[in-house]
Amino acid sequence: MSLDGFLSPSSVVVVGGSPIEGKFGYQIVKNITSLGFRGRLYVVNLKGEDVLGVPAAPRVDMLEEVPELGVVVLPPDAAVDAFLELADANVRNVIMASSGFSEAGGEGVERERVVLEEARRKRIRVFGPSTVGLVNFSARFAPMLTPVRKFEAGEVSFVGHSGGLTCGLGWWQPEGVKFSKLIHVGNACDVNEEDVLKFLSMDRETKVILCQFCKLTGRVVRGVEEAASVKPVVAYCVSDEAEKLRDAGAICVSHYNEMFDAARILLSRVPRGNRVAVIGPSSGAISIATSRLEENGLTLACLSEKTERVIREKVLSPFSPSVNPVDYWPPTKLNGEEVGEKHRVAVNALVGDERVDIVFLILELMEEIAFDVEKAFREAADKDKTLVAVLVQVEDNISKEVRKGMRKLNIPYFWDAERAVRVVGEVAKWAQRRYQSIQTGVMTSDATNTFN
Repeated sequence: MSLDGFLSPSSVVVVGGSPIEGKFGYQIVKNITSLGFRGRLYVVNLKGEDVLGVPAAPRVDMLEEVPELGVVVLPPDAAVDAFLELADANVRNVIMASSGFSEAGGEGVERERVVLEEARRKRIRVFGPSTVGLVNFSARFAPMLTPVRKFEAGEVSFVGHSGGLTCGLGWWQPEGVKFSKLIHVGNACDVNEEDVLKFLSMDRETKVILCQFCKLTGRVVRGVEEAASVKPVVAYCVSDEAEKLRDAGAICVSHYNEMFDAARILLSRVPRGNRVAVIGPSSGAISIATSRLEENGLTLACLSEKTERVIREKVLSPFSPSVNPVDYWPPTKLNGEEVGEKHRVAVNALVGDERVDIVFLILELMEEIAFDVEKAFREAADKDKTLVAVLVQVEDNISKEVRKGMRKLNIPYFWDAERAVRVVGEVAKWAQRRYQSIQTGVMTSDATNTFN
């Protein structure tokens, strides 16, 4: 099904829009106007009071047109009446941003039944009830109860069971992740998780789908399976049945913030295998990463003779015991130019080795050995190998420039080596399953073109 009527409507009415700052009815109107919505916007409230310059009327049937979308933000009983009024006016899509329905039990169940029965009778599509709303950054449209900032649109979309986590992404942006759409399904009495995932699977503005689920149902698993056959789906589920989502084709993470980590890797360079090379300045920092490889499905790569020769001759000190991990410490002197050159030579040799799929850059940088990461890693970043930086210890006064350089090169970075290995491992396992599915024809042809 298409959700365009909800996410990019030509005209909208907010029923319950309020001129009182701090009210949810005020905030929704403010979000829509402040993001620069390009369609026509109306407000309906009892007194017909304009809100933030948006024209208002006391009833829906007094508007100059029938809006494509209605947004209801009223107490529960009044919300039902508002929905029936929208239905009588032939509004075809309605977001019920009101609570007090089936999630509350008792009378709320009956309220939701009335809404759903009328919606089916008149073929109206309903989001919610008890949804905090939606955001489409690409269309500059944000019918959401809480503040939404004017973020740049990206290629990641989020579907959530939690209203708090979903709406939080309207005002908080994980570093390195830009969103296209945020969708809280609420009670999902009509439009549900399966509908949303099907839509996002075909949405050209969405390259990665993130899902936060509190419980699994058949429609959730079906939606994930269909979407994952087209593009990557990253799922975080507190249910002990999360393995069902992995079986359906999702990348499953064990911590909420790891969803965003996985998205950054997917939008960078997807691993083509599980063979890892590691560059770092000390056995201690390196061992934090290497000790976790095997349990996460990764393995240290056996380098080619050519790569070994380059690293031994141009990177390693005479005391270095191995070529992978590449422990370049100590340099001949505490000098950023020398340390940067060692990184450049090593990473270029590693990404050029057919036996290496992933390179971890373990960075411990004090001011005396800081170097230009853009210069050191630019050539390697142009290759198709997965690069992941881990900022184990980076002095505060140079951290900002290091992170800026990594973002320019589209190299995902982490502060925690174990977390980096865990997330990369999950993505690598998913990628291996994906390539096998493409070869056997299980995945769609679109999936073959999603990434490098």
